[in-house]
Amino acid sequence: METLSGQTNHNDNEQREPSLESLSMPDLRKQASAMNVPFTRDTTKQELLQLVKAVKDRKNYAVTALGERPPPGYARIELMKNPDPSASNIPVTFSVNTYQVFIPRGVQVDVPIKILRGAIMNSKQRIMRENRNVEPTSPNRYEFIEVYSYPFTVYDIHEGPDVKNTYELLYNSRYGARKKFREIYGYWPNSQEERAFKANKCEGLPNNYYEQPA
Repeated sequence: METLSGQTNHNDNEQREPSLESLSMPDLRKQASAMNVPFTRDTTKQELLQLVKAVKDRKNYAVTALGERPPPGYARIELMKNPDPSASNIPVTFSVNTYQVFIPRGVQVDVPIKILRGAIMNSKQRIMRENRNVEPTSPNRYEFIEVYSYPFTVYDIHEGPDVKNTYELLYNSRYGARKKFREIYGYWPNSQEERAFKANKCEGLPNNYYEQPA
């Protein structure tokens, strides 16, 4: 377990997250609390399900940690709460390319590894720190240091395939072959070349491609 701190948030979720209906009431309450969904002790499971679903439909919340390990391609983390009494501690938004996720504070969640490495760990700021080991009149009494903007703890990283949202999957299905063609041949294919490339399982153009009549 690694704690990283400083001073001073899926359609694809549905591919690996247990259905809300299958959660026990305690787990459902835990999920609701992590998403800042208000409820009372008298709220029934059906009512709580409706409330949670309504929020999930509006925002892409991180998955509350369940089970011993996160799924492949995910990291289990926790964003620390800001101890300042005036802090709101609302969920924080992080994004990598088109993948965006809202991460609540003070609760363990599973997020794609690329969110951890590409967003959370790159979210830093410079703050001024007093160095009390030097004389008060020294110009080195105060110095700027770089810290994480949002202190966090990493509990587990389960290496695996890149987790993609619906847009990324759609983009890859439409443009993945064109991009691979360009990587091989150094230029973008025309429509005829693209069809032949796809027909050859994106492994290259057929050997006799340029011998065929246009």
